[in-house]
Amino acid sequence: MRNLIARWYFMTAITGRYSGSPETVMEGDLARLRNAKGGEGFIQTLDQVISDTLTEDYWNITLPNDLATSSAKSPVLFAYYAVLNLLDARVLFSKIRISELLDPALKAKKTAIERHHLFPKNFLKSQGSLRSVT
Repeated sequence: MRNLIARWYFMTAITGRYSGSPETVMEGDLARLRNAKGGEGFIQTLDQVISDTLTEDYWNITLPNDLATSSAKSPVLFAYYAVLNLLDARVLFSKIRISELLDPALKAKKTAIERHHLFPKNFLKSQGSLRSVT
């Protein structure tokens, strides 16, 4: 059950399932669960919604496109940071770990996670790598 709820939470977080019009989506999810028979039905229902949402197209098309954003508050970017933290990854070209950058107790003069310092827009444009990002 713990694994299922973790997968459900991750799916809802990276897809922004309950942002926008959360009441409508939540009511639909609750209606599906009302039709579930017992614990096994509950598990099957959540598994089905997860697999219907996180399809191959999601992983191969939607997610990469969602990561190609300059937004600092993207749900998929937060999920990416969380995964890097869980993997105990190091910061690119550094000896410090991602978890150290994300630690709110550590205050830096300038945030080290500012992606635009690593790959400035003009450089990306000159390389033909910059698409129209929001």
